[in-house]
Amino acid sequence: MVFGALASRAPHHGSAAQGGLLATRNTAPQRQLDEERARATGRYNALHELTITQLNAIDLLAGGKTDKEVAGSLEVHRVTVARWRLYHPGFQAALNARRAALWATYQERMRALHGQAIDAISEELRSPGPLRWKLALEVIKYTGFGTPILSAVGPTDPEEIVEDACQANRQRGLTSERLSEEERSAMADELLRRANELPRPDADPEVPADPQSTSHTTDD
Repeated sequence: MVFGALASRAPHHGSAAQGGLLATRNTAPQRQLDEERARATGRYNALHELTITQLNAIDLLAGGKTDKEVAGSLEVHRVTVARWRLYHPGFQAALNARRAALWATYQERMRALHGQAIDAISEELRSPGPLRWKLALEVIKYTGFGTPILSAVGPTDPEEIVEDACQANRQRGLTSERLSEEERSAMADELLRRANELPRPDADPEVPADPQSTSHTTDD
């Protein structure tokens, strides 16, 4: 009877062990999928969500301040501002959008001067003067009668900035294959890593100046 009882219970124990092994195997891919989803969510948030300090930096940079001036106003390191500007796709996209909005406003204000400029030209044609007609022509040439002046503004979508960085990397490698999602994710992670890297206290590396800055001071 004892042997019979052991025999009858043995298959039950084996099935339980096998079931546990299968459950472990089945949960492993799900766990990996959950981790990948969590990383993707974190990456998306990091690309699109900016801090108050970063938003303030964008306003100052869009207004023509240099990295050094922005850093002084916000009490952060100059290299931190430069890395946001050079590497952070979300920061770059928001800065481009802010500049595009400001420049569109400036352009509309200049277009409002078209009527005055044309009137001045007409008046000068009747009574020529040395300066006024030149100024009127410059106003018209600058506004371009509807010609957009926003070509210098870059992409306003972080994903597009990541895509451009991937394409630039591909061109250096002379590769023509389609971009994979893994490649985009790796590039986004690398750009964010470089953007968020803390500056070393013993180093103040040279960084490219912001070409959109209107200040004549240097970032040194």
